[in-house]
Amino acid sequence: MNVIISSLCKENRYVSIRSANRILGAALAILGCHTVAHAQSSVTLYGIIDTGLLYTNNYAGSARTAISTMQTSSKYGLQGSEDIGGKMKIIFDLEGGFNPGTGALSSAGLMFAKRTYIGLSSPYGTLTVGRQYSAMLDWVHWFSVNQIFAGGIPGLYVNDVDDVGGDMHFNNTIKYKSPDFNGVSFGGQYTLGGQAGNFSTDSAWGAGAAYAGSVFGAGVAYQHIQNPSTYTAYPNTATYTNVFWGAAVAAAQKQDIFAAGAYANWGSLTTALLYSRVTFTSPGKTILAKFNNYQIGASYSFGPAIQVGAFYIFSDQTTAGVNEHAHIQQIGLVGHYFLSKSTDLYALTSAQAVGGSLHQAQQIALQPSTTSRQFIAGVGIRKRF
Repeated sequence: MNVIISSLCKENRYVSIRSANRILGAALAILGCHTVAHAQSSVTLYGIIDTGLLYTNNYAGSARTAISTMQTSSKYGLQGSEDIGGKMKIIFDLEGGFNPGTGALSSAGLMFAKRTYIGLSSPYGTLTVGRQYSAMLDWVHWFSVNQIFAGGIPGLYVNDVDDVGGDMHFNNTIKYKSPDFNGVSFGGQYTLGGQAGNFSTDSAWGAGAAYAGSVFGAGVAYQHIQNPSTYTAYPNTATYTNVFWGAAVAAAQKQDIFAAGAYANWGSLTTALLYSRVTFTSPGKTILAKFNNYQIGASYSFGPAIQVGAFYIFSDQTTAGVNEHAHIQQIGLVGHYFLSKSTDLYALTSAQAVGGSLHQAQQIALQPSTTSRQFIAGVGIRKRF
């Protein structure tokens, strides 16, 4: 009997040791998996600081020199991803804007006014939900002169009427982007209106596609917006007048934008073309204002440190109740000297002239001129991080 009991005790001890080893091994495996997953997660702080001196010859009737952003809107952001296996990642982006001259947020009360989204990235594409840009920024912005050769904010159309500059931001937006198929991608988005009893109020939708290659690239997009005054960055206020389309957007029930652009690289020379069509429509289906916009530009690089560019913009505007068309023409020159890959000094100048039914020039985000012409010139520094 004692022999049997002794044998059973030894066997149980061996079983206990084997069980403990299994438990320890499982625990180490779990900890190891957690360590790997944590190692494959990342959060990146990024941003742009752009500031300089801008001279305007006629700013509401007077010459003006001020500290201003001229090339790229200053911003900061947190971008992150977490690998969850199966070639899938959870992604997020929190992005806000600020005034480098004062430190104030670009939108009062909104720390992340530009975009705040979370989503899933997979081999089948990317799905994101939150506050996001329009289809114009996703699919056409990258082919505009202000982006391709850093033509800067003055290279945008009349107060960014077509949103190619990405000044509109849409809350409660669901967006899909396809994978890259040898340079070709496409996608679409829908913005939930969020008003009880009226599903379409403040809603929006857009779609686009693009091809991006080393020698040639092109993009096309369409954006529809219900009640565009909810989203516009340049409405008429007590202290600011948008002479081109401020009245139209205030009265419009919808805004429709179509845009297409392309670039070509010829060694050190880059050229770009862009066309957009914008309409503002009243609740009674009257077209309050319509814009046909054309943009052409070129840049030349003298080695890695020096880049110069020029652009020309023409816009034709028709307004309800006004028989005569309005014409807006704008030319600009830009020069960059790159101190490093992330820092550059720049100088720019831009002149705008209007005619037809328009009598006041107005370059983007500035107070209108009291005449049909407005000229700006500036120098600045831009740092990306």
